[in-house]
Amino acid sequence: MSEASGSGTIVGLLLPLILGAGSVKAEPLTSVYSSADPANCTFISNENGGSLYRCPGPVGRDFMLNIEEHKVFLSFGTDPTQEQIWTQAMPGTHRIGDVIEWVMDGAVPVATIVRYYIDRSAAGLPEEQVLAVTRIDQGTACHVALIDARRNDNANVIAREAASVAAPEGTCRGMEAQTIGIMGVPELVK
Repeated sequence: MSEASGSGTIVGLLLPLILGAGSVKAEPLTSVYSSADPANCTFISNENGGSLYRCPGPVGRDFMLNIEEHKVFLSFGTDPTQEQIWTQAMPGTHRIGDVIEWVMDGAVPVATIVRYYIDRSAAGLPEEQVLAVTRIDQGTACHVALIDARRNDNANVIAREAASVAAPEGTCRGMEAQTIGIMGVPELVK
C-alpha cells in the first residue's frame, strides 16, 4: 500500500475546513475538457518575453495562455494582468499539460483543473506534477488548491472535490491556494 492510499477519504472530509468553504455543492458539478495546446489557439502577440495566445474554452469562455521561456501563465478573466492567478505561478521552470478540465455548474464554468509539470532536472530530481484548482470568479481567477499528483494516488479525485467545495463559494479577493494531501514540492509546502 502506498503512503497516499486511503488519504482521499480523510482529505475529502477535511476539504471544507482546509479551504475555509461551506459544504460540498448539493447538485453535482460536471467536467468538460479543452485543449491548452498553443497549436489550437490564436496567437495574439509577443509580450514581456512571452507569447500570448487566446484559446477556446467551453460555452464560448476563452482563456489566455502566456508562454514564457521557463514559465506558463493562464488567465480566465477579462483583464489577465489584473488577475490574482497571473501572480500565482508555479515555482521554477515549468509547463502545463495539453488539457484543461473545466468544472461546470450547469453551463457555467466555475473552476479549472490544470496539471503543471515542474522541471527538477538541474537538481537531478524527477519532474514534479501539481494539479492546480482555479476558481473562476466574476471576471477574475485564482488558485484555491494545489495537489501533488505524484504523491497522491487519487490526485484527480482530490482536485475535483476541492473544486466542488471551493469554486462555487466565496471570492478570489485575498484567497491563497491551499495545499491538499501529501505535498512533496518544497516551494509549495505551507
